[in-house]
Amino acid sequence: MDINHAVSALLKKSLKSTPGVQQLILADATGLVMSNVTKKIINKTDFEGIASISVALFCGVGSLNLGKLDFVYTDFTNTKLCLFGVTKDYVLISIISRNASVKNVKAKMKQLSILVSEQLNLLKVSEQIETKQQEMIEKSTKVSKDEYDKLLDELSF
Repeated sequence: MDINHAVSALLKKSLKSTPGVQQLILADATGLVMSNVTKKIINKTDFEGIASISVALFCGVGSLNLGKLDFVYTDFTNTKLCLFGVTKDYVLISIISRNASVKNVKAKMKQLSILVSEQLNLLKVSEQIETKQQEMIEKSTKVSKDEYDKLLDELSF
């Protein structure tokens, strides 16, 4: 299972096991949706808009120099929005029903953020390994001009 699928699987499992959670979104610091799971059908622009606004709110509040921001909770007329920092580059967004317990959701999001963070770290490491492998391949296939000329001399009749 690749890492992106592993993150989606973690979100799906948490969505099913956390009462009141309607949708989970993992977004990066630019607002790009990395993964999204939902119990109800929401069109793409809805969750991308939610992610963009949520990340702006989370990052904006985090820039007040009051310390590391871990959790933001917002109450709307029909729902609640919970934002949880996964890493410095990722935010977990949970849309929950009006009657859901924010305390329980926060506890579950904390557990989920640790698991997602581990997967994101694996992704980062695998990308670094892939980059190094590519560099090694490129380095091993480069032949200096002198080596090339010598090889041509040996092959010429």
